[in-house]
Amino acid sequence: MKKQRLKLLETTLRDGSYVIDYQFNAQETEYIVKILDEIGFEYIEVGPGIGFNAHKYSTPKPASSDLDYIKAAKKYSSKSKIGMFFIPGIGELDNIKMSSDYGLDLIRVGTDVNRSSEGFKYLEACNKYGIETAANLMKSYAISHKQFAKICDNCHKAGADTVYLVDSAGGMMPEDVKKFLLETKNLNPDIQLGFHGHNNLGLAIANTLTAIDCGASIVDSSIRGMGRSSGNTITEKLILVLKRRGFNLQYDLNKLLDLSDKIIVNFLSNKPEKTMDMIFGYSQFHSSYLPKVNEYSKIFNINTKELIIEYTKVDKLGIDEKKLKSVAKKLSKNKYKENDLKISVKHFKDKIKHRQIHILINSLIQLKFKFNKKIYFNIAKSNKTNKISPIIHENENIAFASAEINNSKEINKIIDNLDSLIDGVLIDEKLNYSSHNKLKIFKYDDDQLFGETIFNYIMSINNNEKINLNKIYVEERKNISNKLSMLFKNNGLKFYKEKNSAELAIIGNDSFFNSDFKDFKKLKWVIVTKPGCVSYEKTKSTKIKFIRIDLKLEIFNKILEKTHYHNIFNKTYGIKKIGKNLYCSGGYLGPKGSVVVDDINNIKQNFGVSNGDGSVKYYKS
Repeated sequence: MKKQRLKLLETTLRDGSYVIDYQFNAQETEYIVKILDEIGFEYIEVGPGIGFNAHKYSTPKPASSDLDYIKAAKKYSSKSKIGMFFIPGIGELDNIKMSSDYGLDLIRVGTDVNRSSEGFKYLEACNKYGIETAANLMKSYAISHKQFAKICDNCHKAGADTVYLVDSAGGMMPEDVKKFLLETKNLNPDIQLGFHGHNNLGLAIANTLTAIDCGASIVDSSIRGMGRSSGNTITEKLILVLKRRGFNLQYDLNKLLDLSDKIIVNFLSNKPEKTMDMIFGYSQFHSSYLPKVNEYSKIFNINTKELIIEYTKVDKLGIDEKKLKSVAKKLSKNKYKENDLKISVKHFKDKIKHRQIHILINSLIQLKFKFNKKIYFNIAKSNKTNKISPIIHENENIAFASAEINNSKEINKIIDNLDSLIDGVLIDEKLNYSSHNKLKIFKYDDDQLFGETIFNYIMSINNNEKINLNKIYVEERKNISNKLSMLFKNNGLKFYKEKNSAELAIIGNDSFFNSDFKDFKKLKWVIVTKPGCVSYEKTKSTKIKFIRIDLKLEIFNKILEKTHYHNIFNKTYGIKKIGKNLYCSGGYLGPKGSVVVDDINNIKQNFGVSNGDGSVKYYKS
């Protein structure tokens, strides 16, 4: 067995934050750091992607402040060292003093490789306050291996505890990594080397292994490879590969895989890798320069990817507009343009419609983890095509999204994308969906719900503004009309067929107001059950009052109703002996003398003593 001579720096909470616009908040950071610490990582990096002071320079703003990230991470890090990233010109000396005051363990000072000297005074400040340092030499590939070795030596002399080879564009070959690190070790064997790799060409694992073989003692990774562009070295895979190679690693692999499957996956929208990211790796182009390249691609009507490839032959370290313009001008003479390739997507539309669910994922993540809301999905039967609404409805405690599905097979596609994020699914009985092996399924009759909602609106209107309940005209779909008819019958009412005497009309017909509206002589109220039946402009010339059916409140009520009884039975219901006493709750028929409580599994209140027949002798308040 090889000794564990290397340390892993887990950077999901920092580099991974690029994926979600810096929206890991302090609460999520605290929770995830606690688990990462328990897994056994030597270093955990937190905070927004560009590091200190991102709130001043980035849009959108990070979810929490620098101080809150440090305090949250330090709260539960008993073994792991906590680090943050620092870019000169964005980070300030005051950030380093503050970090020392709150116990930050590591600061990585990141500069472009040719501007490393700009970080020296910050390395010195970290040393002054006793904070471990690393010099992160971004875009290391842009210079020769001999130049890199000399710069590493200078950073080491300036006070860097570790000097990083950084493959910012994910385009280095393993032989490049070997050449850079061996040259550095030959120049100064005392330098502690680190490696940070991106995965644009799928070589992050291979490059990381090469770095370790060449003496790197700290390497970076992130769970699921979560990070900028194509992402980073994947933590889970790296550990598995190292174990295969005989490294005696002490990380809790089961806990890591659970964190990946149950928590981190919820922050990802399962979007496919873009070919543009592959071009970044091939050309060793930093993705932050893309907006300027896009600008010149449009000016000269040329292919963006080709411009990236040709420009990086001239400059890999930055964007020089004169050089960029010159390269773009030469390329403009080529015949190939980006718009030359025209692909019809007509035949693929049905196959990709279920992917609309990914539009919702990031919003639902925020509601669940940032605002601690229970998340549900409502699926109704559609007679047409599948449709996933981009709208999320929410109240104080619950949020739900909705879809209309014409085939029950599509339900699994939705659930499989969201099963670790949602707390339950409401499904229309007409879809004949049986069950799911992971999630609780609550069934309901969508037509019945719609009918009940209409009826409740009618009764509310009558309570506030008297109408003749026997003079109601209904123009609705047959299945809903049947549900309404039964509700009317149960309450001694019936539909009225004569338009000219009706005082209230229930309308779900698109063309109704264009042709039939004039036939009503005594109409006072109109309940519109389908959007688009009537515009506001058509209502201004009449005294009739219009109201549209809004089912979201009814869905909220249905969720509360279904989950309430589910929770009573599965959590509250039962009988348990605690010490010498017997306790029961949730309506359980306990024996005489048993104590009746609010929740058998989480007792907060005792109500009294059971009489043995279902009645209770209540305590006096």
